[in-house]
Amino acid sequence: EAKEETLLDFLGLAHRYGLQPLEGSICEFLRTLLSTRNVCLVFNEASLEACMAYMDRNATEVLKSDGFLTLSKSALLTIVRRDSFAASEKEIFKALCDWCHHNGDGPEAKEVMSAVRLPLMTLSEMLNVVRPSGLLSPDDLLDAIQTRSESRDMDLNY
Repeated sequence: EAKEETLLDFLGLAHRYGLQPLEGSICEFLRTLLSTRNVCLVFNEASLEACMAYMDRNATEVLKSDGFLTLSKSALLTIVRRDSFAASEKEIFKALCDWCHHNGDGPEAKEVMSAVRLPLMTLSEMLNVVRPSGLLSPDDLLDAIQTRSESRDMDLNY
């Protein structure tokens, strides 16, 4: 089972970095290893990877869905922290605000909102969208503005 878990980890990395030939090879090899002992593990992981790939491709719609508001904090953070999740930081910020309001603005809100990569937002978005929300401290906002002003666009991880 450890071998299958390692292969599934490699499969996830191959998918994340767009290494389709490696991804295909790992899938083929996993098919040869399938047995009653490991089929459930492989199915769980394959289903999870398929869901994440779908969410990556349909990020904007996922953020606006009712189901997004029902995600656990852990699942939510796993999704929005993925570099492959193709939504703007502004869209992610608004969706996380909605999630916090729906699930309570308590202590978890700070951790959830920390998933927003503020320096990737424009100055206008930070001042006109983030600031009025009240979900981030003025220091967090100023730090992001400083990081953005000191970095060239090429240095920021889009």
